[in-house]
Amino acid sequence: MKNSSTTFLESKLKRHRIPYIIKNGKINIGKTKTDYLIIIGTIVLPFLVSGILIMLILGEEILKSKTSKSILILMALVIFAIGVVSLSIRVIKGNYNKTIKSISKEGILIKKGKHNLLLDSKNIKRFDYLVVETNEENYEGQLYVVDTNNRKHQIISFCDEDSMYVLNDLKWYANYINKYSSLNLEDSISASSITMSFSSDRKN
Repeated sequence: MKNSSTTFLESKLKRHRIPYIIKNGKINIGKTKTDYLIIIGTIVLPFLVSGILIMLILGEEILKSKTSKSILILMALVIFAIGVVSLSIRVIKGNYNKTIKSISKEGILIKKGKHNLLLDSKNIKRFDYLVVETNEENYEGQLYVVDTNNRKHQIISFCDEDSMYVLNDLKWYANYINKYSSLNLEDSISASSITMSFSSDRKN
């Protein structure tokens, strides 16, 4: 039976495709088993299909119509782009979410190989938010906790198409963790802890 207090959290984690496991009151966020079906469907298949289309385009005896070739070229480019975007998003998420973070009532346990770091109400100062424009249609959001030594520890990273959606979800995650782990951070959504980074070539 699912815990009602984690149901909405799970829906957000699934929507942002953040790997997680919830067990015995602990929310483990980070690297889990590789889903090969998703990799095949979103990365391998687009590259394979675009490759087949390119082979058809190069086969002059098969396609003599310029219109047909133009359509196939467009399809190949679109499908190839889908594969590239899916691969880049997976790499970004893999890099930021490969460290396991275990969130419990005691605090946030960050597992880095053989080294574990427990962050709780005694050594956490605040949450920090970073929203970065990766391209014209995608934004990457990162949630950090800042300890009493002013060191940042990345907790969650995800991508979305709207910067405000990203920021609002980062705030939601921060408030949820703040309450779930009893961190008692009153300024968990302070505007001073928000960093927005946009592409330098954006047109006004």
